[in-house]
Amino acid sequence: MASGKSEILWSPVDPTEFITYGSEITLYRVEDDIAQCHLEQHNKVRQISDSTYAVHVASNTDVALIKCVSWYPKTDKKNLLAVGQANGHVVLTSIGNTTSSSEFVGKEFAAKHARTSCNYVSWNPKDTHLLAEGLEKHRNDSCIAIWDINSSVMSESMWASSSRLSYSESSIINKPYQEIGYSESSSSFSWFYSSPKTFITGMNNRQLRIYDLRDGSKPVKLTSHKSVHGVCIDPKFEDRIASFGDAFISVWDLRNFDKPIVTLQQNKHVLKINWCPARNGMLSVLCKDSPVVSMYDIEHSVLGSDDIEPVIRERNIESKMQRQYVSSFAWHPTKENRLLTFVSPDTINEITVFDKMTMQWSALFKLTLASGQKVVEYNITNEEYLDDISFKMRRRIKKAYGEFTENVLENARTVSDEPELRGVWEWINSVRLKNSLENRNNVSEFQGVKGLLKMTDNTDYPLRSNCEICGWEDTDEQTLTVRVYDSEERSQALELCGWGRNDNLKARTNYMEYSFRSGNCAKAAAIALFSRRIKKALDFLSISQEDGSATLKTVAIAIAGVTDRSALWKKTCNELRHDLKHPYLRAIFAFLVDDNNDFTDILNDEEIEVKDRVAFACTYLTDDKVQKYFEDLSNKLKVIGDLNGLLLTGFTSEGVDLLGRYVDCSDDVQTAALISIYCCPNTLDKSELSKVSMWIDGYRALLDQWKFYNIRAKFDIIRNKFDLSVRPAPQVHVRCNFCGKSINNTSAMQMPRSRLPPGVSSHAIHKPKTCPNCRKSLPRCSVCLNNLGTASGMGNLQHRGLQSKLTPISDWFTWCQSCRHGGHAAHISTWFREHSECPVTACSCKCMIDSKND
Repeated sequence: MASGKSEILWSPVDPTEFITYGSEITLYRVEDDIAQCHLEQHNKVRQISDSTYAVHVASNTDVALIKCVSWYPKTDKKNLLAVGQANGHVVLTSIGNTTSSSEFVGKEFAAKHARTSCNYVSWNPKDTHLLAEGLEKHRNDSCIAIWDINSSVMSESMWASSSRLSYSESSIINKPYQEIGYSESSSSFSWFYSSPKTFITGMNNRQLRIYDLRDGSKPVKLTSHKSVHGVCIDPKFEDRIASFGDAFISVWDLRNFDKPIVTLQQNKHVLKINWCPARNGMLSVLCKDSPVVSMYDIEHSVLGSDDIEPVIRERNIESKMQRQYVSSFAWHPTKENRLLTFVSPDTINEITVFDKMTMQWSALFKLTLASGQKVVEYNITNEEYLDDISFKMRRRIKKAYGEFTENVLENARTVSDEPELRGVWEWINSVRLKNSLENRNNVSEFQGVKGLLKMTDNTDYPLRSNCEICGWEDTDEQTLTVRVYDSEERSQALELCGWGRNDNLKARTNYMEYSFRSGNCAKAAAIALFSRRIKKALDFLSISQEDGSATLKTVAIAIAGVTDRSALWKKTCNELRHDLKHPYLRAIFAFLVDDNNDFTDILNDEEIEVKDRVAFACTYLTDDKVQKYFEDLSNKLKVIGDLNGLLLTGFTSEGVDLLGRYVDCSDDVQTAALISIYCCPNTLDKSELSKVSMWIDGYRALLDQWKFYNIRAKFDIIRNKFDLSVRPAPQVHVRCNFCGKSINNTSAMQMPRSRLPPGVSSHAIHKPKTCPNCRKSLPRCSVCLNNLGTASGMGNLQHRGLQSKLTPISDWFTWCQSCRHGGHAAHISTWFREHSECPVTACSCKCMIDSKND
C-alpha cells in the first residue's frame, strides 16, 4: 500500500466497512438508513452521500508513527491490520472485533539495521501468512523483506544471547522469511493474484522488476523507466500494470515489457493511482492539490504498432466539496460505481459514478441496455399491437406475403389492411394479365400509365385521342351529354386502373360490384355514375345497408333529379356536397354540377383512390390536360413516396426513384425488394440496378438475421425464377469423351418454339444423341444399350420457368464413380434393385456397394 499522510481503505472482506488513518486508525460502518444507527451513536454518524451514512465503530490509537497500512485479505482474521511505521518497523494490530486475530496482535517485525521509513506493507492475497515490507536503501541490508507472521518471536540463537537484549527488543521479529534487493531501495510493490509467489516492484527510482519467491536471487523480468511509483496490477487482467512518475502515468503490458503501451501526461504531480477492482481496464488517478479523481478507460488500448493511436476515454469525478482538495480515494471492492473520497477526517464523501447507458436493438426485437457491467434485456413479446415496420414485415411473412407467384392477387389479399400495398399488387397483376393477353414473352415491361400514353422522353409519337359527345347509357334522357376521350392508349390505361376498356361493360361492372361487395357502395355508385349509368348508381345507393344509408338515399334522390339541372338544383347540390364526408359522394355531386369539364374537385381530392382519379382523367380530360395532370400527380406522389404512383410511372427509372423515396419514408425494404424481383428490372441503368440490388440484399440479410432461412430460400427461388441474370451458372457438366467439351446443346435449348424447323418438335431438339461440338455419338446406356442423350434437366428459361421440366429425372445421366459405367437413371436404379455388380459384361465392379461406402 502506498504511503501518505492520510489514507482511506475499504475492507477487503466486509463491503460495509472502511478505515481512515493518519495519526490514528478509525473504523466506520456504512448504513443505508439512518434509523438503523443507534441513538446513542448519533453523534458518531456522518452523512457521506444522499442515501448513505458512515457510523463510527472504533478507533485505534495504540500504534504511533503510522506511515502505511494494509488490511488482512481474508475472513479468518477479520480486521487484522499491518501497520508500517516511520522507524521502519511493521506492527500487527486490529480494530473493532479482534477475537479471530488476537494471537497475532502485537507482533512486530523489523529489519536488522534501523531504517528511517517503511515505504509500503502488502499482504499476499492467497498465502496470507506472508507480508511484504519495502524499506529505504541500506548498504548492508535488503530493501524488500517478506515476513511470515507465523514466525516465533525469537529464534534459538536469539535465546542464547537474550541476556544482552532488552525486553522490548526481544519481542521483535527480525528474521524475514525472504530478503530481496541487497543494498537497493524499493518504492512500490504489488502481488500477482493468480501467481501468489510472484510480485512486481519499483526499484532504485529507475527500474520495474518482477520477482519469483522461489528464486529471489534475480528478477524474472525487468525494464528501465522512471515510472516506478505506485505500481499496481489490474485485478481483471494481470498482464496490465500501471505505475507513475512525477507527472505522468505509464501503463504496461507484461507481454511486451520493453516500453509502456500508454503514457498519460498530467498537469500536476501524481499522488495515487489504482485500478477499479470491479471493472476491466478502469484506472483512477489522483494528482496533488486536485479536487477531482480522474478515470481512464484503458480496456481497448492497442498493443504493438506505434502507428496506431490508442483511444482512451477520460472522466473526472468531482468531490462534493469542489473547493477542497482530495487527499485519497478508495474503490468499493465489489460495486463498480461506488467510490470513497477522503478530504479530511471530517470530510468523507461516497460518490456514485454513473456510466453512460448504451442501448441496442437486436434483430429479434430485444432491447439491451448496458451500463458498466450491468446488462438488462427487454423482450418485445406482443407483436400484434406494435406499429413498427419490423413487426409489420414479420406479420406479413407469417401470411406468406410475396410468395404467390402464379396468382399475384393473393399477395394483395395478405395486405388487405394496407391499401397502398394492395394497390401495388393489383397493378402488378394487371400488367401481367395485359402482357399475357398480348402474348408478350418479355413481361419485364412493367409500364405505367405515363408510358402507355407516350409521355416518356424516348417516344416521338404524341398522344392522339378521339373525342365523343356521349349521353347516359341507361336513361332515355337525351339532353344529358358529356365529352368522353378515347384511344387505344387510354383504353390500356383504363385496364391498368381496373376499370376495363370503355367498350368492356362486363369488366367495368365487375369492378363496381367488387367495390360494392367490399362495403364501399359510395365508390360503386360513383364509378357507375362516371360510366354514365345513372340507374346502376341509384341501385347501389338504394340497396346499401351500411351506416349512413339515409345520407346515401338523399344522394340518390339528388341524382334522380339530374334531368332537371336547374339553377336551384345545382345550388342545392353544391351546398350538400360540402357537407358530405365521404369523398366518393362528394365526387358524385362534383361530377353532376360541373359545367366546365375540368373536374378539379374530383381530380384533386386526395381521399379518392389514385387509380380511380387516373381512370377518371383518362376518360374526361383532353390530351394536354391529362398529360399535365399525370405529370403533376406523379411528381407529387414521388415526393411523398406513395407507391400508388407506380401506376403512373411504372417500374422505370422514375419508378425506382419513387420506390426509393418510399423506403426512405417507411423503411419497408421488404416491399421494395419484392416489387423489384416481380418487376424484373432488366431495362434499368447501372446506378438504378445497384439501388435495387441494395434493397434485395438488405432484405435477404434481414431474413437471415431473423433466422427465417426457409423464407430467404423461397425468396431466392422466386428471384431466380423471374430474373435470369442472377441465376448461378452450372458448376457440373457432362463432358464428351472425344473432344472434352460440354455436351449441353445450349443454343438448341434456348431456341423459341416459333423458330423451330417445320415438323421438328422441341422434344427432338432437346434430346441430342451426339456431341453438339464434335458430332461423335454419346455413350450407350449399360442396360438399354441406347445412346444417352438428355438436356439433364435444363429447360427453356426465357419464359421465367413457367413451363414444366423438359427432361424427367429418370432420363438423367448417372454413372459409377469407380468404373465410370452408367446409363439412364431409371435403368440403373432398376438394375441395382436386383444386382450388386456393374451391368457391363466383364466388369466386376461392385458399383452399389462402392457408392454406399463412398
